[in-house]
Amino acid sequence: MSRTVLDIKNLCAGYHGSEALKDVSFSVNPGDYIGICGPNGSGKSTLVKVILGLLAPTSGEIALLGTPQSAFSDWQRIGYLPQGLQFFNPHFPATVDEVVR
Repeated sequence: MSRTVLDIKNLCAGYHGSEALKDVSFSVNPGDYIGICGPNGSGKSTLVKVILGLLAPTSGEIALLGTPQSAFSDWQRIGYLPQGLQFFNPHFPATVDEVVR
């Protein structure tokens, strides 16, 4: 049986004493597709930041590919595409379709 890609147990995190995530637990298995949805301020971005190690959790456990996040070193196997458009260039000389093909 394959190890889980992502395993989160009792995760809590937040900002400036305000809890954005409380006791979040779930696993992602190889081949799974997941979506994170919710209203503004519900903790979606906080969850991603904690998984990527950009924000420290206040409690809980995270394992990536069977390795505790604190010991994980295989980051080239993890992809993250932020939503921001800080690198958007409207004069880029190709369409999305041309780049994908």
